[in-house]
Amino acid sequence: MHTESYFANDEKNILDIIKSNLASCQSIAIQAGHFLVYYDHTEDLLLPGIAEELKNPRYEIVKEEIGYFPLLSWKFGLDLIEKINAQNKHVLVLANDWQYIPKNIDRMRFYDKFSSLPNSYNDYLESKQSLNLLKPVMDNNDLETGDFFSEQTLRNEYGRHIKKLVKNKQLPESANIVKNNSGLTCNIINSIGQREEIYCSNKRENCRQEVAELLYQIKKMTGCDTIINIYPKACKEFVHAGTILFGKIFCTKDTVKIINIGCNSIQVEDRADLLKNALVQLYKINI
Repeated sequence: MHTESYFANDEKNILDIIKSNLASCQSIAIQAGHFLVYYDHTEDLLLPGIAEELKNPRYEIVKEEIGYFPLLSWKFGLDLIEKINAQNKHVLVLANDWQYIPKNIDRMRFYDKFSSLPNSYNDYLESKQSLNLLKPVMDNNDLETGDFFSEQTLRNEYGRHIKKLVKNKQLPESANIVKNNSGLTCNIINSIGQREEIYCSNKRENCRQEVAELLYQIKKMTGCDTIINIYPKACKEFVHAGTILFGKIFCTKDTVKIINIGCNSIQVEDRADLLKNALVQLYKINI
């Protein structure tokens, strides 16, 4: 896997970096508009952590901290993909529905009430041409998450995915699989020759594994040759590790380019704030 990293400060700079590394692109998918599901303890409500959706004055602090990144990144992502030449273009939204939800609160309550894109998202999407909204396809209707890819569902699916690969003997040859009374553990050799755990049935799945599963789902659903992921820069280590993991265990034969764009997410008010010192990382898998 070939990787390159750049720092950028505006949309033109980012677009120039992308175009210089995309000789051709038939089908592309972009994840943008990522948001946190916020729990209102006072009213026992689960709400999208998107400033435009938080109307109550009590939410001002929440809006300042996390609320402006989602729509800013959504608009930036749609403007960006519109400028890239490709026959098929897909957009999707990822929801963090585990980090700020108390353990005794059912996350599905959020999707029961907010199953569709917010109006602010949908209006901007409709202003664009030839962009397809990619929605998750679930086997279990009880876990329907509407227009959004759920982080928790991706984590759960990752575990099931690994178990299936173990059963079908489809993990890389370097994989070491240990089954005993304590459960199942899998590890592979990483880029520096050390054993790296990729699954343990006694541990909860993490951000790295979630990213790997998200990339797999996008590739499986669209067959695209390029995937762009716009994410909060604070998560850069997990996103990088998840992209590497995807290439090692889920994308051993297909060719794909991944472009991760880490943006500022806290106390951002406009696109200039969002893109200041943005981290652009390119991954060429099997190319």
